[in-house]
Amino acid sequence: MAFLWARGRGSARAVFVSLFFGLLAGFRQDVLLFLTPLWLWLLVPASARERVAATAALAAGCLSWFVPSALLSDGPVAYVANVWRQFSGLGVSAGSPVSLAVSAVLVLDSLWWSLLALGPVLIVLALARGLARLRGSRTPHADHPGGIFFALWLMPPLLFYLLVHIGEWGYVLSLVPGLYALLAWLLRPIIAVAPAPWRAAGGLLLLANALVGAGLFVLGDDPVFSTASLAGHDRATDAKTQYLRDTLPASSTIVLASVELLVARYYLPDRTILYSDDRATGTYTRTAPAGATLVVYEAHARPLDPPAFDTVEIAPGIQLEIGHASGTTLSLHGRDADRASRAPADTGRPAGSSRSRPSQSRAAARSPRPACRRCLRGAPCATAPRSSSRPRRARRSRHRRRGVSPPPRTRRNGCAGSAADPAH
Repeated sequence: MAFLWARGRGSARAVFVSLFFGLLAGFRQDVLLFLTPLWLWLLVPASARERVAATAALAAGCLSWFVPSALLSDGPVAYVANVWRQFSGLGVSAGSPVSLAVSAVLVLDSLWWSLLALGPVLIVLALARGLARLRGSRTPHADHPGGIFFALWLMPPLLFYLLVHIGEWGYVLSLVPGLYALLAWLLRPIIAVAPAPWRAAGGLLLLANALVGAGLFVLGDDPVFSTASLAGHDRATDAKTQYLRDTLPASSTIVLASVELLVARYYLPDRTILYSDDRATGTYTRTAPAGATLVVYEAHARPLDPPAFDTVEIAPGIQLEIGHASGTTLSLHGRDADRASRAPADTGRPAGSSRSRPSQSRAAARSPRPACRRCLRGAPCATAPRSSSRPRRARRSRHRRRGVSPPPRTRRNGCAGSAADPAH
């Protein structure tokens, strides 16, 4: 809304908004990608002098976070290279009908929970306004640039999530404020001529929609959008983590996980955690060391030719499958999440010895971030894993302050895919 407030209203507002835009990009760098069309639209009616001043303000805002980030990440060249590798690791969902359908389901389902009953209202009003413009009908505030403004605000992130990449349900939060602002703009001419009872009814509808959304989240049992699902997930994670730490030795335990891969690796950094999802199309093999114990962290993580498993109920309603896989070759569903972190000569090493674990840093002992679930399962999303090294600002800065050399970096996959998308 700040772009609309500043457009065509003098250089002071343009400079202020541009500076704020640059500062905001330090919190989420995708803001530069999504809101640059709006910033360019802001400069269209400006003079050449105002454009230069706004560009300088934007550069100053960006430098305020770029300089310290680059200094804490081995210099500007390494920082830019790492960020670019991370971004270029994203594939194009439009290259596959399956990937495009998965992205559409994620976006639409998330927007439904964000808007609820207001979603159909927004669609009807937007279609009515569009048909009126096509027919040449004049509406109040027809000269207002709202249509272009909202198109430049909403279309870039929407097209990116549909055609390029969406990693989590919460990504659509960059769209939700704009959709509510669009609804208010579409209702503006209606509210201006509506009688008082209708206005009161509309206000009650907005309040009821907000209360219903909050009630469904707090009191509902949806597997994704509810407090019950969050509490249940936390209970299961705590129970599984505690059981594996207290019962099975770290050196001989292999844990198979699918959608909970990153969760398991975070809470069990000293265990070997392998990816496997029986909904995947591809397969890979790993050799279990002698005396290894195999743990199926979740039901979809069972290997292709599973050994005999014992089902252990570690808490009410929470189970683990545990079996012995001493010296056997495991056929796992999906793609090897650690492939990029091992040299080609190491691909045949036992599962328990596949990762390098320097002793000087627990963070360095953690396994690299896997490719997105769509890549691991072999789906044609074109997000092929690429090695990259994310900037480790805080950890390396801490070592510098202590006067010691930071631990060696670990290589990570460049695909920032979803860790919570069961459709991948």
